[in-house]
Amino acid sequence: MKGRRLLLGWFGALALVATEVAVALRFPGWAAPAIVLGCCVAALLIVGLVFMRLPSGPPLAHAFVIAVLFWLAVLLGLGGMDPFTRIDYPVPVTRHP
Repeated sequence: MKGRRLLLGWFGALALVATEVAVALRFPGWAAPAIVLGCCVAALLIVGLVFMRLPSGPPLAHAFVIAVLFWLAVLLGLGGMDPFTRIDYPVPVTRHP
């Protein structure tokens, strides 16, 4: 049973990777980032539930998972603020070398 569960998790992860590649190559458009993001969330759930066996882990492991997700959100949010709020000011060029 354990081997079958791992094999299904592995094939599920491979199917998600194939879906991401197919969406990136065949469907460029406004929906592609949302589909790829959904695949990433599904891959995160597969890794956490199948390979790491988090539901049967101790409560301390659950606390670490919550802390990691919180800090990941903070760091990605702060990293995204720079390009979202950057303003380019044109500088007049008076001399060319």
